[in-house]
Amino acid sequence: MTWHWRDNGNGPLFVTVAVIFALVAPAWFWVAVNLKPEDTDFRNAGLWWVFFSALLTYGALTSFLNRTVLTATRERLSVRSGPLPAALSREVDASEVAQLWCEEHVSRSRDRNTTSTRYSLNATLKDGRVVHLVKDFPRREEARALERLIERYLGITDRATSGEV
Repeated sequence: MTWHWRDNGNGPLFVTVAVIFALVAPAWFWVAVNLKPEDTDFRNAGLWWVFFSALLTYGALTSFLNRTVLTATRERLSVRSGPLPAALSREVDASEVAQLWCEEHVSRSRDRNTTSTRYSLNATLKDGRVVHLVKDFPRREEARALERLIERYLGITDRATSGEV
């Protein structure tokens, strides 16, 4: 199963913020170096601005270019993201999976007026460890359908799990 990161709805936000930072950062740094060379605090702030601009630009690029591939075979469950590097890849021996289950993650805004709910697909291994396979499903039905499909494929009997939705 494959899905693009841009499908999660964060792409336009990342791009907008990244463009703003990318436009301001070089200007700030140029001013710091050429017009105020003696003001090291201003120059250091400019360097930080450039650093955060690069991070946001990378986030925007991954949002549009990356995709996640979940592969289930009789031997392995693997999650890979790319083409840009991201620390989201994981691999689990399929014979070690005791149960798959979905978890709900609710986040609230600082003013507590809005909430956002996302779902993740997790695996509990036979030794009791929990592996978070895929995060950020916008709808519970998607995560549950994937859970059922993989469980059926691997011959895992669905059981209630603490924290499952």
